[in-house]
Amino acid sequence: MAKTDNSKLEEKLIIRREVIDKIGKPEINVIELYAGKSVMWSILRDEYQGRVKINLLSIEKEKGKNPRAFQGDNMKFIGGIDLSRFDIVDVDAYGIPSAQLLAIRRQRYKGWVIVTAIQSMFGALPKDVLLANGMTKAMLQKVSAIFSHGGFQYIKNFMYTLGCRSIRGFFDERKYYFYTRMEV
Repeated sequence: MAKTDNSKLEEKLIIRREVIDKIGKPEINVIELYAGKSVMWSILRDEYQGRVKINLLSIEKEKGKNPRAFQGDNMKFIGGIDLSRFDIVDVDAYGIPSAQLLAIRRQRYKGWVIVTAIQSMFGALPKDVLLANGMTKAMLQKVSAIFSHGGFQYIKNFMYTLGCRSIRGFFDERKYYFYTRMEV
């Protein structure tokens, strides 16, 4: 499966608009863990100009991709930033960002999280997700691929263990674009 920046752009924008509108504040703070070129948030800043001020902190691993973003591994940034300052944590990843979501939860973040979770072509799910669903390490060593079917249910259960009680978004085969609120 080829990586495609901003595939499903309109769906991703809809999700972000819904979250901005739910927050309902004149100024919001967003941390974007996989910034790319910050295309979505640039569009939204223009759209909401004069109604909502969007303060954006962007992190991008790929050098030179986004000159306004901090360059580096988002896992290192998550551990060093007080996430409680942010209204939205945007985790628009290639793959399933279970490590990032666990790190966000370890900070006891309570707020909106926007997630893109994409199963690989072969459907592999991260061990973190499967362990949160009751699989054991011994089971995963023997037959981890057997748990790739029904991936979204596993991801929903994983999100529940992180304190998320509802998920809204778009779900397309093995691609899941959603938002939730970490609360518990």
